[in-house]
Amino acid sequence: MRAARRTCLALASALLLSLGASGVAAADPVSSQALGVEIFTATSNGQFDPTNLQMASSSGLGVVRKQLIEGTDADPVIALAASAGLRVAPILGLPCPSTYSSPTDCPEDASESPSQAATDMANYVTTFAQRYGPNGTFWAANPTLPYLPVQSYEIGNEPNMPLQWVADNTHLHWTDPADYAQVYEAARAALHQVDPSGVAVVGGLADSAGDGVDVQADEEWLAALTPGTVDAVGYHPYTFDVSDSLMPTDTEALRQWMDANGLASVPLDINEFDACEVTSTSTTNLGACPATGQQDSQTWGAFAAAYTEWALCTPELNVSAVMPFYWGDTPTSDGDVWLTLTTTAGSLTPYGQQYLAVAQTLTTVGCPAVPPPAPGSPPATPPPTITSSPAPTPTPAPAQTTTPTVTTTPVTVTRLKSHMRVVTVTIRIASETDVIAVVARHGHRRVSLHRRRRRHRHGQALASRLNPYITFTARLRPGRWTIIVRFRAPAGDRSAGVLRRTITIRG
Repeated sequence: MRAARRTCLALASALLLSLGASGVAAADPVSSQALGVEIFTATSNGQFDPTNLQMASSSGLGVVRKQLIEGTDADPVIALAASAGLRVAPILGLPCPSTYSSPTDCPEDASESPSQAATDMANYVTTFAQRYGPNGTFWAANPTLPYLPVQSYEIGNEPNMPLQWVADNTHLHWTDPADYAQVYEAARAALHQVDPSGVAVVGGLADSAGDGVDVQADEEWLAALTPGTVDAVGYHPYTFDVSDSLMPTDTEALRQWMDANGLASVPLDINEFDACEVTSTSTTNLGACPATGQQDSQTWGAFAAAYTEWALCTPELNVSAVMPFYWGDTPTSDGDVWLTLTTTAGSLTPYGQQYLAVAQTLTTVGCPAVPPPAPGSPPATPPPTITSSPAPTPTPAPAQTTTPTVTTTPVTVTRLKSHMRVVTVTIRIASETDVIAVVARHGHRRVSLHRRRRRHRHGQALASRLNPYITFTARLRPGRWTIIVRFRAPAGDRSAGVLRRTITIRG
């Protein structure tokens, strides 16, 4: 009896410890393995850069993402990260095919045949996991380093990027998604032979919201993979349109597509995203950045921090990691076109300060009790308190009119997909919003998917509360079409808004 009583008291004490003073269970901190950053490495003055990674780990980051090509010595990178308390999430690639005489003669878009690349990548993943994975030979040879074996292995980088845009040397780029799928599945099978718990990540799929590199193209590449053979999906939401909040919109759209197409249990690794530097005096590659994507460090830092918290604290998204681009502290970081978290002097930029601040909060306090809104959503504001004193005379003030400001787009396209030339458009509408028309245009050709159908006020409220989504379909000829959604904004705004998305219909 006494033993049973002691057991009950122990359980009661444990329960009380798990509750806050208010009696509400405290939020669980986010694992540091869910927060990381991409690094480049270089040798400067005989020292291996970046030198300030301890600042990252002390602020809550647990992972660094780094491209590693077969045949290169990865020991220094693994040792550099581990000594700072960070685990490496490698982007694995293959060297230039042997058909080229030398590395300098090798173009960035050179790729082996898919079958040969599948064999080579399987062999590389095997040897990499045997050295740097759990119980790997590297850890046995370096017992003084913190034991941080590799857990996830990204197979290539942005395989859906058009060959003329390729800016990495992983050499896993083909025009047919099935070719990459062959390589990924061979690499995954080989990894699980060595490390059954290892995670093979689909090389981060790029989303620049245009030119065929968008969330719909990402879905096409995922559709080539066999359900049940995917461990995780890398995703790079470079939508270049922070003000319209396309990043969270596309993230939600990709998650919804995965849930509906056999990948519901597969997590997303948002392992690369960034914005272009707004100042052009120190940059050398402005052609890669459209004007709509240029940001200052302070503005981008606030958005990146909010996006990170939203992605990791919204369970429905099933995001396993967020790793923005990039750490900096290399000789070229100050003159690069992309915003960095640190400067060459090793100090944090405003972007770095805000991202590390949210990382520190998430890994110590945890997610907020109320799920955070998607970045760009209008903040909730309390009604103002107005005080006035009676005027000496009853002279009425002249009537004033104001134009309400719409702080976020009340209509978003959450799904845009074509199958057998039938396009499906799903939009999410805010309460009180009137959708006027949905039109598809290709050159001079115009197809109406929807004409104005005013919805009653009570119907709008019900729709926004229970199902804010509306779907339209139409059969279109092959070609590149622009989907145009015209709507009237809520809150009395009499002007019509316009939303445009593009899609390519194949014959």
